[in-house]
Amino acid sequence: MTFWQTILVSLITALIGGGAIAALVSAVMQKKNEKETRVFNAKLKAYEKFIGHLKDCYTRIEKEEKDLDIAKLDEISSIVLLVGSDEINIKVKKFNTSIAEAYAQLKKEKNEKGALKTLKEKSIPLSDEIEELMRKDLGI
Repeated sequence: MTFWQTILVSLITALIGGGAIAALVSAVMQKKNEKETRVFNAKLKAYEKFIGHLKDCYTRIEKEEKDLDIAKLDEISSIVLLVGSDEINIKVKKFNTSIAEAYAQLKKEKNEKGALKTLKEKSIPLSDEIEELMRKDLGI
């Protein structure tokens, strides 16, 4: 083999090897993007459901209804706890505890309007914080 043939073979080998490496890197990056998309969609779905249920709870509170479906809130929250960040999880747990305590008080009290007011005062600031954390987590 001549000098130029050796260089040509080396160049072709390098190009083929470089193409294979580029294809491998591309496949890895695509897989990572697919995973990020799936995680984002799971979080978005869980957060939408949670916030939707919160809004429904507040509508019921405004209408002075006693039935807030705490079990449903816990069910929806469990999904958020699976996909949410640590900071969101802490706030959601605190929110659920405060809602459950205020709701139990509402069931006991004769002064329902006072108990509903307490429930709103405890839950609205926390839900606003949770909503903001969810937006931040999604990058919205």
